[in-house]
Amino acid sequence: MNIVLEIKKYFKIFLDILGRNIFLILIFTVLSTFAEAFGIMMVLPLLEAFSDTPINEKNIFMVNIIRNIFAEHINLDEKTFVLLILLFICGLFVLKGILYFVSLAISAYMRGKLLEKLKCGIMYELSNLKYSEFVKNNSGYYTNILNEQINRSLIAFQKLMLLCGNIFSAIIFTGCAFYTSFKFGLLALASGLFVIIVLKGLSNYVRMLSRKTALLNGSLANMIIQYVQNFKYVRSTSQYGFFSSHLNPLIKKLASYEIKTAVSAALTQSVREPIAVIVIILSLLTSIFYFNDNISNLIVSLALFYKCFTSVFRIQSTWQNVLEYIGSVELVRNESIRYSNNIEKNSFLKLDDISRIEFIDVSFRYENTTQFILNNIKFSISKSNTIGFVGKSGCGKSTLIDLISLILNPSSGSILINGIKSHQLDKNFLRSKIGYVTQENVIFDGTIKENIVMDNPMNLSLTELDSKITNVCADASILEFIKTLPCGFETRVGDRGINLSGGQKQRIFIARELFRSPELLILDEATSSLDSKSERNIQNSVDALKGKLTIILIAHRLSTLKNCDLIYVINEGQIAEFGSYETLSRDTKSLFYSLT
Repeated sequence: MNIVLEIKKYFKIFLDILGRNIFLILIFTVLSTFAEAFGIMMVLPLLEAFSDTPINEKNIFMVNIIRNIFAEHINLDEKTFVLLILLFICGLFVLKGILYFVSLAISAYMRGKLLEKLKCGIMYELSNLKYSEFVKNNSGYYTNILNEQINRSLIAFQKLMLLCGNIFSAIIFTGCAFYTSFKFGLLALASGLFVIIVLKGLSNYVRMLSRKTALLNGSLANMIIQYVQNFKYVRSTSQYGFFSSHLNPLIKKLASYEIKTAVSAALTQSVREPIAVIVIILSLLTSIFYFNDNISNLIVSLALFYKCFTSVFRIQSTWQNVLEYIGSVELVRNESIRYSNNIEKNSFLKLDDISRIEFIDVSFRYENTTQFILNNIKFSISKSNTIGFVGKSGCGKSTLIDLISLILNPSSGSILINGIKSHQLDKNFLRSKIGYVTQENVIFDGTIKENIVMDNPMNLSLTELDSKITNVCADASILEFIKTLPCGFETRVGDRGINLSGGQKQRIFIARELFRSPELLILDEATSSLDSKSERNIQNSVDALKGKLTIILIAHRLSTLKNCDLIYVINEGQIAEFGSYETLSRDTKSLFYSLT
């Protein structure tokens, strides 16, 4: 009963995703099985036609089917009638093949749709996941979900459909076996159930291995990603030993799970034929020497018994196959539920511009922690002002920026944009007006032009597009470098910009944000990777933007804050002092002065 409930549970998971179309797979599978079973049973009247034994009453209806189909041939001789039966049997098996092909074709189509729905669905849910929830797992974990586990879920779906098909086949062949010989039908049913009960423990063991494999793949993916992303450093410093000491145990454990799963499957496959043959021989001897059964009935009964028994046995083997991959289905399902339960709350109020940002007694701490990163922060930023935030590492500057861009919500207090509380706003629309240059260079594997333009949301013409790209690259002090490249803007930068220097990557990053024509530009240590000349050029570009848009600067180099309208000094999660660069730098007792 537990197996039935579990099959129903897993079937419902896929039913919820794909809808009722998956029943078409089962319908055509059942029809093909009926065609095969009926074709086997038609052998009975054929055998009786060649023997001196009168046709069994149970088989008269099959003979009548032939006579009704070929009514005009009722008076034909016996050989012609036998030929018609043979042709009819051939037709049934051809029909069975066609129906089975349709079933497999629908199954293939459903797997494709499942891949599309799972990957697109998870990506969409992930894109709307709260940032505070996102950071609970690493990149390897999410890569494992989106690739390995979804692909394994497709295999689980395929195996589950085969399992359902085997269940219906077992029911149909068992029914036919009971019809031809009650003894064989009962024997086939009892033998099959006995095998399922005996191997139930093996099924539970395979499911346990599947769940462990799904989780272990996430840890392995994370280590591999870290190794590949930091390959240059690892190779340059010969520190592969660190990764191998972590990777090898994971790989060995994963290999052991794979071996154990494969051995379990091999056990099920290897005992099927011997058990079937032993049971068939015992049944045959019992029928001949004890029950004196009719030989024609005996042959067909044996054929049906074998089909019935193997179908029941396949239920066990395919159930093990399902359990081998079901851990992936459970993991993907649980992640989808987690994402759905932690979607970032968003409203529909769209602001025309960002004229004022206010923090009113804002405090923040991460979930399940007691320590506040920010405490009772209060400040305001007016449109077109240039504001600087400065403080020691770990004082809360980056968290403050995350609150300004609304990817984090305050634990207490309020954030107002144009006098409206942040939870009332369309956050995605607001973020489309923000340019954000982070400390880490965000460069994608593509051309320089693709990295700057992204999806061209402004729908510019090619001439306007090229002109704007050139202008923002000049503002970011990267244009002259691009002109020296043989392919210019069409130069491919490689994975994470591996073909570029740190400064070049950062300047392309800045050019991208300028291309978006933001109303609010956030520069979080944006010049930290640049040489002095490039830093001055960027600083001149930022100064040229002063008064045209709102700028927020975070910097360790205090010289980059000279032209700010106002500077806030953060210390231990609080605003310790604020003022102009001149005022703060003259006060020898100020915290700002101690940072110089």
